[in-house]
Amino acid sequence: MGRIVAAALLSATLAGCVTAKERHLDDGYQLLANEEIRQLHAGKTHQVELASGRTATAFFHEDGRSTFKRSDRVAEQGKWEVRGERICFVYPDIPATKDNCHTVAERNGQYILFKEYSGRSGNVSAKVLSISLGNTQGLPLD
Repeated sequence: MGRIVAAALLSATLAGCVTAKERHLDDGYQLLANEEIRQLHAGKTHQVELASGRTATAFFHEDGRSTFKRSDRVAEQGKWEVRGERICFVYPDIPATKDNCHTVAERNGQYILFKEYSGRSGNVSAKVLSISLGNTQGLPLD
């Protein structure tokens, strides 16, 4: 009897463990496919709000180079690529970006990125505030 009660409690607890990604998908957001992710980023500048609440700007060159600048830091140069249904970033000066991949979801022209690494899958990593064609902020690229 004790095992049945414990199993029921565990089941109820796990049912309450819904990720932010699952909540957004339930609310009408749709995950983007490989080519949609590439088109959303290639040759564009994104203004984003990070999970920390800070803002950042990123430019994604068509050839895979990118620059990422948080509002409180210098610009970091690195690379981006689409792997399967995820966008992945590598910035050599930011150690946490070794395997920094995200799924992207959209609803009514609003985009959200969800972490898909380091055991934090499904947490919101950034909300896209605006997207502009070209390197509108003149971010440096090597």
